[in-house]
Amino acid sequence: MISFDELKPGDILKTIEDPGIAFIPVGPLEWHGPHLPYGTDAIIAESICKNLAEKTGGVFFKALNYGLDSYRTKAQLHMWGFKKNEKIFGMNFPELPLVSEYCSPTEMKKNIIRRLKFLKDCKFRAALVVNHHGGKNQVPLIKKICKELKSNSFAAEAIYAMDFCTLKTGLPESVGTHAGIWETQMVMAYRPELVDLSRITDSRIIVKKIGIAHNKPEIEDEFDPRNSDYSIAEKIKENIILNLFDYISEKYLKQ
Repeated sequence: MISFDELKPGDILKTIEDPGIAFIPVGPLEWHGPHLPYGTDAIIAESICKNLAEKTGGVFFKALNYGLDSYRTKAQLHMWGFKKNEKIFGMNFPELPLVSEYCSPTEMKKNIIRRLKFLKDCKFRAALVVNHHGGKNQVPLIKKICKELKSNSFAAEAIYAMDFCTLKTGLPESVGTHAGIWETQMVMAYRPELVDLSRITDSRIIVKKIGIAHNKPEIEDEFDPRNSDYSIAEKIKENIILNLFDYISEKYLKQ
């Protein structure tokens, strides 16, 4: 399936007529360890949008690369092995060779509103903004934007992908969510060709040196991303897509 920008006008008009729904992925360019792509959050969101467009007959866009974040708390700094007085914004860890690209709330709001207004003017019935990034205020801001833009003739809704995962992982809440075993399996599920576990070369994985979030300064073997399982990745994918499709079908496709 191809993205909106590659569609011909006639194909877009048919989609507007039925089902009249569009999917907009959002996510920053952000460090996700040496083994995952820089656009991990955006890639996951875009892959989900593509899957949903295929199942619903709607359209999907390429990702809008916008993401919010904040300075790390003293608790996070301590948990990851930093000094409590260090100033670290998002994933811009001092020992990493590249920084991440974040934006201001104003920038993100402006560009999401522009996309939603475009779809509204094209007479789409509904637009879902799909986000996978968990940076501070990202989810609340997207919800606020959609609430402001929706009307009787146009439904706009923010979707946080992880809210639709009901698969029991057995992992503690603070383990594997950023570039760790859980998120590695998320990328593995949607774009396996973009995961290269051989890029993790250290025998001991130190959080502040590699940029993988964990609940301790060093990642134990059982939570090592190199132990990611493709069969689990597939189950995660199926679970999220099925739950989202059921939700969308009930709310937007049954007339």
